[in-house]
Amino acid sequence: MTASVNAIRVNANLRGKPAIIVQGRSDALVPINHASRPYLGANRVAEGNKSPLSLYEIMNS
Repeated sequence: MTASVNAIRVNANLRGKPAIIVQGRSDALVPINHASRPYLGANRVAEGNKSPLSLYEIMNS
């Protein structure tokens, strides 16, 4: 079971590749607190403040 978990574990290290995440704040299927915000935080831990990852939160969508 440990091998299965390790196979899908996200390390959020983009290795300096620029990326943009766009998500609506009202997304009912994938809440932003359970997807984009945690990934952004994990990326900041992995790559620091110089990471080229950007998160745009769209209001009323």
